[in-house]
Amino acid sequence: MSHKFYRCNTTLKYFLLKNIRDLTPVIIVPKEQGWYYSTEWQEKEKKVDQQIKEGKFRVAESTEELFKDLGLDKS
Repeated sequence: MSHKFYRCNTTLKYFLLKNIRDLTPVIIVPKEQGWYYSTEWQEKEKKVDQQIKEGKFRVAESTEELFKDLGLDKS
């Protein structure tokens, strides 16, 4: 049997099934921030990280340049 000790103020989830007991440390995320941890959003984050590694991005020097690159300029 192994024992783990957690710091004070650690939130734990208690799980009991038949004779198995488990305490697991958890992080509580505010509901309005839950979208970030969705599978769909995390897949998009991985895709962007890969594009950055491959150098597939541009840096705009101004908002005007950014809007022009995005096709959002007023001209």
